[in-house]
Amino acid sequence: MTLARVGHEAEAARQQAVVAALFAADRAAARALVAGAGVRGTTRAREAGLGAYRGNGLAVAERALEAMYPVTFGLLGESAGSTAAHLWRAEPPRSGDLADWGEGLADWLRGRPSLADWPQLAGCARIERALHRAERAADAALDVDSLHRLGMPAADRVRLRLKPGVALLRCAAGSYETWCQAVRAPSAELGEEFLLIWREGLAPRVAPLTPKWADWLDSAVTGCSLQDLLTDPPEADVETTFAHLISRGCLLDIVPVPAVQTPEEST
Repeated sequence: MTLARVGHEAEAARQQAVVAALFAADRAAARALVAGAGVRGTTRAREAGLGAYRGNGLAVAERALEAMYPVTFGLLGESAGSTAAHLWRAEPPRSGDLADWGEGLADWLRGRPSLADWPQLAGCARIERALHRAERAADAALDVDSLHRLGMPAADRVRLRLKPGVALLRCAAGSYETWCQAVRAPSAELGEEFLLIWREGLAPRVAPLTPKWADWLDSAVTGCSLQDLLTDPPEADVETTFAHLISRGCLLDIVPVPAVQTPEEST
């Protein structure tokens, strides 16, 4: 092993220790990590440096989270900053792109005992995260040629796929209405809420679904065959059902169901 490689690995280990110290549960643990990594300077200087890094990191995290969850942050009010700090420590970023961070905010909010009577807050966070993912999803165009499989006799051997970024949500009653009020969009009171998230051009969209549409799309997403889907479409007929999917830009293609190999075939 060359000296250069040894030096590179030592520096990588030092950086990892510093990052771990930023998310340490207490100062004693952070101090031990930094000392073990061989960071130079007095104890006071090292703690001051960590404090500066930690403060900057939390400020950046708060701005990144607010950009992804503007409605949720607005509803949190003065506690938004502390929420970002708690989530930052509970679920540290795993990549250099903070737009990938914050996936667990809805679950974190749902787990707070103090918010147990306000499930709509976690529901809003789920809606906003799905909209964020739809906005960042890869571009994909409908494969028009694959639609000929709708008329195939062997409908049990094909299935439909939705575009990247399309998501189905089931949220607490009032979540969608709360989100609509915050963004000043028209809404309707729903019971148990089923929502569809998709992207229309470059703009992410959200709309309520009937329970029948939600069950049908869930079956499609989980790989149900076209034959089973066609037995009970959510609209009056198959043509209208697929017209809705295509007009909203949700349908990607209709593809053959992957063959299932038997143990004998796989050996």
